[in-house]
Amino acid sequence: MAAASSALIAADVGNTRVKLGYFDGTLDASGLPVCGSRFAISVNACADLGPVKRWLDETGAGSEPRVVVSDVNPAVTRDLTRAWKEQLGTKPEQIRRPDPQILENRTDHPARTGPDRLFNAVAANVLRPKAKPAIIIDAGTATTIDLVAADGAFEGGAILPGFALSAQALQSYTALLPLVASDDVTDSRPNPLGRNTRDAIRSGLYWGGVGAVIELVRRISIELDDQPAIYLTGGAAPRLVPYVAQARHLPTFALQGMVLTSRRSAGTREESNCGD
Repeated sequence: MAAASSALIAADVGNTRVKLGYFDGTLDASGLPVCGSRFAISVNACADLGPVKRWLDETGAGSEPRVVVSDVNPAVTRDLTRAWKEQLGTKPEQIRRPDPQILENRTDHPARTGPDRLFNAVAANVLRPKAKPAIIIDAGTATTIDLVAADGAFEGGAILPGFALSAQALQSYTALLPLVASDDVTDSRPNPLGRNTRDAIRSGLYWGGVGAVIELVRRISIELDDQPAIYLTGGAAPRLVPYVAQARHLPTFALQGMVLTSRRSAGTREESNCGD
């Protein structure tokens, strides 16, 4: 067990939830930081961090652990940072996209790439076999399917609506279709042949989402010289696991990538200061 001084709380601020992870400095056999405990709150719950305080007490992280926060959702990140300082006594450090020394980004506009996609890529570079590409599926509010090249560079990927977002769009942009809750879509495998409107929506959302992911993974894979490692993360990932061949489910992938990025960035700064 690492010393208490190495305790780190990572907060991945998404579009629906803030995902929190406690890391004590321990690494697993592959070199990924071990998440000792995780917690989540709604993005609408940042005004009252009482539940977070109770979770922190349970982790044994100490009274003022170091906290790093992503900026995928800037407005919520600002609210969370202010509330954390006021209620918990520590000012979180905002962690942005990994520096090029940590992760090469070959997209057309690197500064516009979602940080969570890049944190996933940083973690994938620790886990994937050497010289083997990796595909990362992150199934959340939006679903992303991204490629990390065999040399470790982030190549980009595809973005599509997640299950809940698709359900909301159907209801919002049609006159008569009802809103089907995302839990009703993902809690079980619906019959592809829906015999009423709700079941037809459940079928379309579920199998359409699953099929889109399978097809994008297939199309990205056939462009590669080697079979990729495939990693699944995000809140809806458990529903995709049975359909994505040889995929490994990693529920805290982005948080682990945040921790790796934070520690490597700190190490780079220390090396730079030593050279002054």
